[in-house]
Amino acid sequence: MTLKLWIFLVGLSSIAFFSSCKVDPKTVDSCGDGIVDPGEACDQGEFGGVTCNALGFYGDEGSLSCGADCAFDVSGCGSFCGDGEVDTAYIEDCDGTNLNGSSCTSLGAVGGVLRCSEGCRYDLSECTSICGNGRVENEEACDDGDTAGGDGCSSACALE
Repeated sequence: MTLKLWIFLVGLSSIAFFSSCKVDPKTVDSCGDGIVDPGEACDQGEFGGVTCNALGFYGDEGSLSCGADCAFDVSGCGSFCGDGEVDTAYIEDCDGTNLNGSSCTSLGAVGGVLRCSEGCRYDLSECTSICGNGRVENEEACDDGDTAGGDGCSSACALE
């Protein structure tokens, strides 16, 4: 037997031997086995490094838990922008339709519609601005808090 033929036969028998040894991959997701499988957000105490804060909740308050369906249970996570509650500790001006009692006029405009941005900050874009209130709004190029001219900002809030 030649060396090449012997190497070929040894290789062929090795393939036959190793192909008979199979490792069956996990084919059924098992919610509750402590392993986060595809389609599961969590499994028992395993969260894959996800925290309440990583899910958009403020600070480290509250605790994330895993439901019986292997989905995150965020009921213990605390507050977040979009929950309808104004969380002033986290510098929210407003939250959704909750404007915290404010209006365009209470914020120094002469009227208009105050809205809340997705970031829970006041959206003054639909408020009618007032020149001289110290805030640059809408079409104003400047607003130095007065209506005197000759100081770099005119009485019409235009740069001089």
